[in-house]
Amino acid sequence: MNRKRTISVILILISIVLAAAIIYKLVKYFEPTKELEKSKITLQDRELDIIFGNDSAQNTVYMYSNYGCPVCRKFLTNVIPAMETEFFQTKRLKINMRLTLKTENMDILNSMRASVCVNHYGNFEYLHQLLLSQSNIIYTAEFENMVNSFVDKDPFVAECIMAGASDAYLNSNLEEFEQLGFKGTPSFVLNGYSIQGFGDYLGFRKKILQILDK
Repeated sequence: MNRKRTISVILILISIVLAAAIIYKLVKYFEPTKELEKSKITLQDRELDIIFGNDSAQNTVYMYSNYGCPVCRKFLTNVIPAMETEFFQTKRLKINMRLTLKTENMDILNSMRASVCVNHYGNFEYLHQLLLSQSNIIYTAEFENMVNSFVDKDPFVAECIMAGASDAYLNSNLEEFEQLGFKGTPSFVLNGYSIQGFGDYLGFRKKILQILDK
């Protein structure tokens, strides 16, 4: 009898946990987007933005992110490809990723400098996929040698990394992030509205369409 009661209690607890998880998902799905004070800050494309989609898209989602953030990597891995047909190919919108992280760690800073400069002047796809699949590689000698090879082979990448352009850009991203009142990554801005965090593609798509329809 006691065993049956124990099993019943366990089943009830499992049901409660599952119900709470479903309610949380529904709350997040139907959570309204937050309108920013448009006079507070005006967002415009910048030269070192990492762009997904067509440069001439009608709308721009500004994404504050970094490769050390697991949720950001999930977004880049799962959501970006899913947006290709409906949003990118139709030029309905593009995503400008702005690498953002407050840190003094030189390995992280060097990886961010290399990312924005290689994206702008070279072939970024390999580096992008590497950082998605092995984000901790930035702490290795292998990665340091790779960045040094970028600098040695391409004078434009070298100047971007070493002459201060990448630092100025990354500092601007962080300053903008803080001015917008964001606390964590990924955070997004589209047409003056913010989307903070990310659950799944369908929820993100719903919020994007809500904003575009305003």
